[in-house]
Amino acid sequence: MSSYGVKLDGKPVDRIIFPDNTNIAASRERVLEYECVNHGDHDECWIVEKDRETQAETARHNIRFISDIYWTPEEAKPDAGKGE
Repeated sequence: MSSYGVKLDGKPVDRIIFPDNTNIAASRERVLEYECVNHGDHDECWIVEKDRETQAETARHNIRFISDIYWTPEEAKPDAGKGE
């Protein structure tokens, strides 16, 4: 059975807010992406920071320690409108 978190796997994130109100946002240099893996009895979900140019992972943040996730709007995605 698929969980909701896993269905969001790969979804681009615009910004994350931590409990202390600090935040990290996608930028010209940084991509944020939701990553979630189901381990049978639980999901492990992260916001992964990647270098936009190389796609190398630079950090990951467990969603349990994030207050808010702001998703990238559909029209802002790089492939928006293609294939229609």
